[in-house]
Amino acid sequence: MAGLQKIKIPYKPNEITEEIITRVLPNVFNAFIFNAGQIRADYDTYLLQHDILSKERLHDDSETNNIVLEPHIFNMVSWKSGYVMGNPIKYAQTKSLETDDIQQLNIFLKDSDKRTIDKEVAVWSYATGVGYYFIEPKSEDYNKDTEAPFVLYAKDSDTCTKIYSTYNGNPPLFDLLYTSYTDSVIDSETNRIKEINVDVVSIYTKDYFYEFENSGGGFLRTRAEKRGIYKMLPLVEKKWHSNGIGIVAMAEALQNGIDKISSNVIDNIDDVVNEIYAYFNVSLGKTPEEAQQNHRDMKKNGAVILNTNGGSQHPADLKLLSTKLDFSAIVEVKQNLTRTMYDTIGVPTPSSNTNSGGTTKQGSEVANGYDNAYNKALDDINSFIVGDNELLKRIIFICKAIPDSKINDLSAGEIEIKYALNMTDNMLTKTQSYVNLVTNGMPPALALEKCRMSYDTEAEGKMIETFMKEHNIIIKSEVAEKSIVDTENIV
Repeated sequence: MAGLQKIKIPYKPNEITEEIITRVLPNVFNAFIFNAGQIRADYDTYLLQHDILSKERLHDDSETNNIVLEPHIFNMVSWKSGYVMGNPIKYAQTKSLETDDIQQLNIFLKDSDKRTIDKEVAVWSYATGVGYYFIEPKSEDYNKDTEAPFVLYAKDSDTCTKIYSTYNGNPPLFDLLYTSYTDSVIDSETNRIKEINVDVVSIYTKDYFYEFENSGGGFLRTRAEKRGIYKMLPLVEKKWHSNGIGIVAMAEALQNGIDKISSNVIDNIDDVVNEIYAYFNVSLGKTPEEAQQNHRDMKKNGAVILNTNGGSQHPADLKLLSTKLDFSAIVEVKQNLTRTMYDTIGVPTPSSNTNSGGTTKQGSEVANGYDNAYNKALDDINSFIVGDNELLKRIIFICKAIPDSKINDLSAGEIEIKYALNMTDNMLTKTQSYVNLVTNGMPPALALEKCRMSYDTEAEGKMIETFMKEHNIIIKSEVAEKSIVDTENIV
């Protein structure tokens, strides 16, 4: 079964104590290590560690062993994260307030470099199925007007996890962060210094922070601290798919097939690409080395003198042997695999593989799957928005909790999170459709949405309406409507 399994234990949030954590930690840690191994393997595959790198020829009689790695998975993850997260996420108030809290929030988000962190978390989520934010209040002094009151990081997904309850709704119980270090100890048997690995596990509950270490004899608690006013779990999980399935898990088999086809085709070309010279009744040299040299000289000079050794009945002769290769069927299989992979993930296929849809921009868009990519990007956003809301709740809580806070009137429920997808594709057809819709009476905001020209149709639609009123721009439908009204008044 593909995907990452949620780590669940049969407890409720109000039942979590140090004793229970100590009891379940060995099993929880083993489950985490299992998931972490899968996550790291998938991330390494995204970073071009494909199976083809260990390829060997099936037969020992050939030294040819070409390895051709096509970086499609890397390309798809990069395209998806750039398409969905390339522009910064926008935060807008759903109701009008007289304060400038939303502007102050945007200042804090910019100071925390949230745009870059969003992209890093998205890459982990797309590649492996899950990405993690880590957020906590700042403990050092900072400028409350221009600097964010929180620290925000993108955590490597194989170094942390959330632990959930098995009860209804699977509420999160605590967060686990993992690291390790090497320590030097005296071996009791040999009395010599040896290196050992020490696992360090940090546990965050809503009320406490614990640290456990294991150097081989089991986990021992080394720290226990009561948490302050910020009683939210610091990890925020962002999933591309609800079951923790990533692009690598979905596309790896197809990627391996493409790599194998490309590598084997090059192998076959290498095996036969050199034309074979067949000498009949010819003495090229007294030794194999001399014969090879004479052959190279012949090819270099472009001429050959054949000295016969077979007499008049068996004259010297030279024939050129070559093998013609037809890879058309193989290329078609490879194109089908590539197209299937890109369509499944929701990424436009490379232009070199486009063989339908015409040569116009609109035809190329249909062939390359831009509509499919857009629809799947909306699914991505619906999955990501769950984690975005959880992160926003923590940001607002921290901002409000600091003394003399600049943010007082905002709540997470009053803020709309908007993804800024790239809407500039096929603008000629879009603008023509937009003009037709607006001319026939459709409101600008609705026309923008139907033509897929904006990620914030309501705000931009109002801007267009305001601009038209200020410049006395009247569309044809309004002119026609006024003419009808005037005619009725005359009658």
